[in-house]
This record gives sequence, C-alpha cells and structure tokens, in this order.
Amino acid sequence: MYITMPGHGSAENDHREPEWPASFDSILAHDLTNHLFIIEGQADLLLDRLEEPIAVDRLTTIKRQTAAANSLVQTVCGMGDALERGQLDVVDVGSVLRNEVQQIRSAYPGADVSVDVPEGVFARADDLVASVFWNLLQNAVRHNGSPTPRVSVTARSLESKVVVSIEDDGPGLPDDVRRALVGDVTARRGTGVGIVRTLADRYDATISVDGEGEGTTISLEFPGASRSKDS
Repeated sequence: MYITMPGHGSAENDHREPEWPASFDSILAHDLTNHLFIIEGQADLLLDRLEEPIAVDRLTTIKRQTAAANSLVQTVCGMGDALERGQLDVVDVGSVLRNEVQQIRSAYPGADVSVDVPEGVFARADDLVASVFWNLLQNAVRHNGSPTPRVSVTARSLESKVVVSIEDDGPGLPDDVRRALVGDVTARRGTGVGIVRTLADRYDATISVDGEGEGTTISLEFPGASRSKDS
C-alpha cells in the first residue's frame, strides 16, 4: 500500500498553505457539482446507445463514481457548521465500510477485495469517515503493483472501541508515509495520508501500521458508541 504524498513527509518540509475564504469553497463546490452533473448526463446518453457488456460496465462505473463524488461535495458543504463546532454523531461504520468496498470493486474490477464486517458496528464519527476508508482502500489497490491486488477489510466492536483493519499484499509503505500516517510527522494537506490523518484526529482514532516489506495492515481504532442514535 502506498499513499501518494507530494514532496517529503517530514515536519521540516511541511508548510502551511493559505486558507481559502468561504466564498472560494462555495464557488468550487458549485462549479464542481455542475461539471459532475454534465459527466453523469453524458454517461446516461452513451448507456442508451451501447450494447457491449464491457462498455456498459465501464460507463456504469463512471456513473457510480460521479454520483459518489457529487455526494461527497454535498456532504462537505452541508457539514460546515458541524465541522466548526467539532460535532460528531453515531455512525454505522460497518455500513459505510461495505459501501466503500462496493465502490472500490466497481472502480477496480481486477482487484480481489474481501470484506468481513458484521452488522451493528457503531463509532463516534461523521459522514466524512467514508473518505478515510476510501483513501486507504484506493491506495491499497492503486499502488499494489500486482495484476490482481488483494485487499482484506475487517471491522470489530471490542468493548469500548471499534477496530477497522485494511490488509493488502502490496510492496509496503515507504517510511515517510508510514510515519505521517501514524502521526510521527506532520502529513501534508491535500494528500490522501493528510486526509486520513486529519479525520482520524477529528474522531480521536488511533492508527497503527504493521508489516515490513511486502504486505501492509493499517488498523484504525475508533472510540465506540451506542448501538443506535436513539439510545
């Protein structure tokens, strides 16, 4: 597994990028949503005119990924106040994981992604936790180097915590990525590891990385939560 990080992942080389005004975020969200809407519409038109199964499968994947991207934009835009207040909720982590695995299988049909996630796995988080799983899963597949990347996803409720593990058979993590992921050095903003690290800190989740050489297991330990929002 390898998470792309522009430049070096050390605290000395990290730099704080200027914050965008809220209006810039609104412009980005508005225009990006419009672009995604056009892509989805064009995919619909092509689906009506295609007969080859493989072409239909690829266009269906485009539609799913476009819808997922649009959903993420809407989620982030709708969570502004909650993010400012640090507000968290009870999230069905198992359901989120299974959905992200489905997205990965659709985007990378050549990958072998197994999932062992029972019902009723709840943690204190928010809807953005999906981005944590997506980034880890995507990079486990993309940087595997094998014709058939193999990834195993598990989740368990253990007393007062929830443990999610993502194991792959790839070439292993570079040391700078490993150190940034577990929080030994500052992860650069805008990278996959930066997103994972930032959200893990938000959820008070700890990250551990096991594996030397080939094969890596990344585990996230979340504080557990009530089994329902009403309890």
